[in-house]
Amino acid sequence: MCGRYAIAPSRNDAWASVASELGAALAEELSALKPRYNIPPSLDIPIIIQDPDTREYRAISARWGFIPHWWRNTKLPSMTNNVRVEGAADKPMWRDAWRRSRCLIPVTHWYEWQERAQAAAEGRKPLKIKQPWALSSTNGSGFMFAGLWASWKPPTGGDPVASAAVVTRDAAPSVAHVHDRMPVILHPRAWSRWLSPDVNDPQNVAEILEVNAILEARTWPVTRLMSKPVFNGPECLDPIDDSENK
Repeated sequence: MCGRYAIAPSRNDAWASVASELGAALAEELSALKPRYNIPPSLDIPIIIQDPDTREYRAISARWGFIPHWWRNTKLPSMTNNVRVEGAADKPMWRDAWRRSRCLIPVTHWYEWQERAQAAAEGRKPLKIKQPWALSSTNGSGFMFAGLWASWKPPTGGDPVASAAVVTRDAAPSVAHVHDRMPVILHPRAWSRWLSPDVNDPQNVAEILEVNAILEARTWPVTRLMSKPVFNGPECLDPIDDSENK
């Protein structure tokens, strides 16, 4: 799963691959973003799409929490910040976006919570705690989650709302000691194909992810204050001695 992430580059060339694959203008736009260290669901996030008419790559703002274009309720769907790759092509919530409206989500780090038992006083049962870990690329550069997006028109009127979800998969060995799921991190060579409106066969879409997922990640424990969405600053990424949180 992915419940929090960050856009906080630690190097000046963090978006170099964006410049080479999607254009210098997009790379400059990402470089100009104000650092965000603890992004929770329901907030607006930047996503990258390809315009089906002009074929231009564009960064737009979208709600992190998917709303399908056909949604007719005023109450928004819940728990749609992530979409499991397994079955996404067939489930009504996701199948249209799987075929026709995919996006990239720029990221520098993400967070997972590792559940474990904490020592308790004699005679008491061990307590379960959730220890947050930060995860990043192995070289510190920015990367892209594979995502799905939609444009939704509220039934009460008003401007269309763009929204997005992160595609997730079973955790690779580099992540499995922290969590059993992870976002699909897409290799730069596949970005343009993932965004292309010409790719609309569900199996072809699935193959993009199967062949081009990046599976290596760097991991380290961080403070349990990360569990508070309002905790937002460089200290979110500070490594800790894991004994501090025991």
